[in-house]
Amino acid sequence: MVNVVNLATELGYIRIPPNTLVDINKLKGIPDKELLIITTGSQGEPMSALARMASNEHKSVQIRKGDMVILSSTPVPGNEKTVSNVVNKLFEKGADVIYSDIADIHVSGHACQEELKLIHSFLKPTYFMPVHGEYRHLKHHAHLAEKLGMDSEDIFIIENGDMLSLTKQSADVTYSVVNSDPVLVDGLGVGDVGNIVLRDRRLLSESGLIVVVATINRETKEVLSGPDIISRGFVYVRENNALIDEARIVAQKAIAKSQNNGGDWNAMKNCVKEELRSFIYKSTGRNPVILPIFMDV
Repeated sequence: MVNVVNLATELGYIRIPPNTLVDINKLKGIPDKELLIITTGSQGEPMSALARMASNEHKSVQIRKGDMVILSSTPVPGNEKTVSNVVNKLFEKGADVIYSDIADIHVSGHACQEELKLIHSFLKPTYFMPVHGEYRHLKHHAHLAEKLGMDSEDIFIIENGDMLSLTKQSADVTYSVVNSDPVLVDGLGVGDVGNIVLRDRRLLSESGLIVVVATINRETKEVLSGPDIISRGFVYVRENNALIDEARIVAQKAIAKSQNNGGDWNAMKNCVKEELRSFIYKSTGRNPVILPIFMDV
């Protein structure tokens, strides 16, 4: 935003009187009624300046009672919840908030069809690749180019990760050149969290974890202790003793069943997991992560 304002000022699109523009870090001493702050965050982005102001996390600006905040934007589909959260927090701070639900204050920053036609007529491109927006927007822009006389074979609608190679004589598309899936950052690791880990985290967040612990003599197959049931994020053990006791019996029978069938260590774990999963789902309608831990002596 700072770069855009500076460039617009240099080009003469914005005319700012001398001593009017103030550094964000030098606001002390300026009366609130004489101050207008133009900031990012109209889509409720969590790390944007407006979101940090609303959460009292901005180092230079604090929202106070009587302030007015104008969100000159319409929430992008999918952002409604984050925008609502910011609006609610601003109201909680005592600010008056003007937003799209109560006032028609948004002017789109995207070009309209007539403006696009003007650009096409000025440039007269040999090849055309519409960018920015959803697929339907790209398709409409491509149709617009065709109406202006472009050959459909010279118009390219491609996806993230595809490559458009241009020469003076030709244009060719190579599909899926680059992996463009989201890259996840987890602590110090970048892109090292796979689908299996994400699935486990989702299950843990939804239904919790059950750990089944038992000590078994590998040679005699005798259960020396346990099985004990440890619950985290599933049920509070002290208030669900009956359920935990039944689960312990199910695990005990599953171990015995697997041993009678001559199953190995892994087969025993799988048997306990399947029997417990079936029992817990029938009893609670939930599907927690089940982790059997067997110690052998």
